[in-house]
Amino acid sequence: MRAYVPGFHRQSTKTLHSTLKQTIIALREAHTLGNDVLDAKELLEHKILSEDQYFSVTDDDWESTDCAGGDLAEWLGQPQHQHHLASGSPDNKAGTHVSSEAHKSKLEPRWQSLGVKFVPFDIQRQCGRPSRYSQEAAIYQLAHNRNLYNIKLEDRSTVYSYLKDSLRDIKSPAIPDLLQTYNDTWTSIHNILVTNRIAFIQAADIEVIGCTATGLLKYRELIASLRPKILLMEEAAEIRESDTIAALLPSIEHLIFLGDHQQLQPHVDLPELAQDPYRVNISMFERLIKLGIPHQILLQQRRMIPCLREIVQLFYPRLVDHTPTISKLPLNIPGVSTPLWWFQHDWPESPGIGNSVQNFTEGLMIVRFVQYLVTRANISPNRITLLTYYRGQVDILNKLLASNQWLVACETEWAVRTVDGFQGEENDIILLSLVRGPNGKAGFLTQENRAIVGLSRARVGMYIFGHRDVLTKHPVRGETWSKVVRQMKGKQGRALPLCPSMDTEVVHVDHPDQLKRIIRDPQYRKDSSTHSSGGPDSEKQPFAVQAAEVKVSLGSTREDEGQSPQIKLPFRIEADRPSSPPGQQLDDMEELASDLKLLSFEDFETIPLSAPDCPWDRPPLMPTITPMKEDLLLEFSDDEISEAGTEDS
Repeated sequence: MRAYVPGFHRQSTKTLHSTLKQTIIALREAHTLGNDVLDAKELLEHKILSEDQYFSVTDDDWESTDCAGGDLAEWLGQPQHQHHLASGSPDNKAGTHVSSEAHKSKLEPRWQSLGVKFVPFDIQRQCGRPSRYSQEAAIYQLAHNRNLYNIKLEDRSTVYSYLKDSLRDIKSPAIPDLLQTYNDTWTSIHNILVTNRIAFIQAADIEVIGCTATGLLKYRELIASLRPKILLMEEAAEIRESDTIAALLPSIEHLIFLGDHQQLQPHVDLPELAQDPYRVNISMFERLIKLGIPHQILLQQRRMIPCLREIVQLFYPRLVDHTPTISKLPLNIPGVSTPLWWFQHDWPESPGIGNSVQNFTEGLMIVRFVQYLVTRANISPNRITLLTYYRGQVDILNKLLASNQWLVACETEWAVRTVDGFQGEENDIILLSLVRGPNGKAGFLTQENRAIVGLSRARVGMYIFGHRDVLTKHPVRGETWSKVVRQMKGKQGRALPLCPSMDTEVVHVDHPDQLKRIIRDPQYRKDSSTHSSGGPDSEKQPFAVQAAEVKVSLGSTREDEGQSPQIKLPFRIEADRPSSPPGQQLDDMEELASDLKLLSFEDFETIPLSAPDCPWDRPPLMPTITPMKEDLLLEFSDDEISEAGTEDS
């Protein structure tokens, strides 16, 4: 359905599309030679070959011919014959046919899925490997050889290409004109589409255009025609300098960069391009910052609780809390004695797909911990994100989640992401899988940019899994993680400190099997079921607390520090849960909108979520955004071309 905007009238491209279709049909008819081997007699009739040259490939009694064949296919030689014939012959090698079919299967989806019409005009050197001779060399060979077999075998493909081009020029003289008509028609269609888009945007009084850096380059002509004066680039530290320069349209008067040059840099396909003298991984934003250009730094953070902020503060020394917002965040995680922990292990890593690595036992420990948080602590799956630096570990975690029947029953899409793909996002609880074991190397984990991203995603709970010695003892960049380990003194160990029940002390869990036993232990299950009975949601929420039983806030807050709360988490997990029924959504989202502030720690921007006494079994709260009218939503795509052809029909 097309958007309607008063005062906008779309120019039709129906006539031009009809012309384009007729031109394509004419090109197909003109391209009659296809992949069939040329007929020497036809070349003789058009005086492309002389009689002597014709008889040299057709007459078996030609006196000076040592290996007369009988036609141009044999003259080309068997390898060229096999490569040239589309249908092949019984004598063709199976490998050639299979290779051709495999190549075809790879190419077909690239254009057939787009619904386009394909006319093959890449006719150069169809009959063999490219020769070192030019067209002039082919003419020279024909002028000085009455017997075509006197031409060297490796040079015959070039001569054959010249013969084919000459015959095509004689039989289809209109091809150059048809190609020019096609190009001119397509250019006219493109210009009308751009004009229509500009007219639509102007008629709709659209003042702000949002797009990716790639989208800006794709629609540069359109955006440049609108003559924008202000360009704001978000996550500017991740945009290549070349893309930034290309985005600087002639009409731009004010350029605004938002980002964090201490976090992820632009992606580089080849490691060599990240070295001197290229340094493609350095954005213009980072380059300008390091050159000392005046800039502003956001120093107040509204994302994470104090103990997590202290970790990030190692990299941003001037970072401070926005107390009114942070005081509303819970300081405890149900079922765990601390919101911050580094689980140290000696489980070896193993090679993954390609250059990636994985650690199965570490992944199993993390998935069991997720099961514990969801089934025992009754934390909503939407509040948990599993992060890792390696795609191989992402695959392991997804497979383990899919094989866990308890987690599959949650019927949710688990958030398993790479650290690089989670830039700019956040969640309440982050489980960070470092993967590396004592038998591995630190790899790119020692890069401070990536370390900062991984350590700054959590709001109220972060649990790191990995062998720290591999990171801290790196000869060059070991200090990046060493200062993190020092800051987490007392918040690390070879066992997770869990509090699975009201009546038990902290249980230290150091293996996935031990965690599995705790999850299934009837002692803890009985304790939990006692507190969850008597309500309508008891069967579906076995570890939920009913509103009639307990009415306390979720953990202590920043304002309560230094005082003795009535009930401490996590030793009283079930009693310290919110009073509202599980799964109930907050209706009055507008009250939270005033707490949604832009920005967080140095050089970085986000939207924090602050909800007082927000229960853990609810999905995370998101800011309310007034829906935009449908007629103002624009999406330009290549499908517009095919639609335009039928718009007036």
